[in-house]
Amino acid sequence: MNCKYPFLKLLHELGPLSTALTLVGGWVPTVYFEYLWKNQNSPFVTEDIDFALNKDIVWNQTLEKQIDQQHFKHRHLCMGKERPYQLLFENTPIDFLVDERDAKHVQESILGSGIILHATPDYRFLLENKLQVSCEGFVFHVPHPARYILHKTSVGLENLRFRSHDIATAYYVLTRSPEQNVIFKELKTLRKDAFYVLLRKQLSEVLDDPKLGLANKVVSHLREVGVNEDENDVRTDLLSLM
Repeated sequence: MNCKYPFLKLLHELGPLSTALTLVGGWVPTVYFEYLWKNQNSPFVTEDIDFALNKDIVWNQTLEKQIDQQHFKHRHLCMGKERPYQLLFENTPIDFLVDERDAKHVQESILGSGIILHATPDYRFLLENKLQVSCEGFVFHVPHPARYILHKTSVGLENLRFRSHDIATAYYVLTRSPEQNVIFKELKTLRKDAFYVLLRKQLSEVLDDPKLGLANKVVSHLREVGVNEDENDVRTDLLSLM
């Protein structure tokens, strides 16, 4: 099947399994702008395809046992050992992510023991109130834009040296969305959530430290994808998350 993006081709291969998956990571802005909001293309592309799994998925067999292995390759973590492995689809890496509190159940009962699963804190926050979308006939889920913006910002703040591009992605979604009123309404409902409280504290500390140059980093990352932004505007818009 001729699909516009690699993640759509993968969803086609997964068939009915795709309805239980949540697309996260760098392809999400493409879904927002092109398929959900239908107003423009996203300048962000990525080589990896990231899926989040939650503990509520119910399958008769694990994903590992259900996929047609002839269409997938394995990238082994340790030389000479068959497991664990990263799943590849037509040489495209697939990463599976989960909240660390749900990792054991998801690994054993949903994903399968052989495939690498990345457990991180606070992924439940990202997956609450997620949206079901249909892209070229494929039905799956993406995070609510407000939660995606906050989570991406958090990831960037946790490792500003190497992940500031995540904040640039969050900034672009926040400032270019045609549904900013919906996003800010959702942000307002989340203000007392512990995840958001901590994020506001971290963001305030970083923005108040001129040596870190957060706004400048965001401007530089956006320039790399052909988006020109003013540093003062970036700082002002990031402050709106406070």
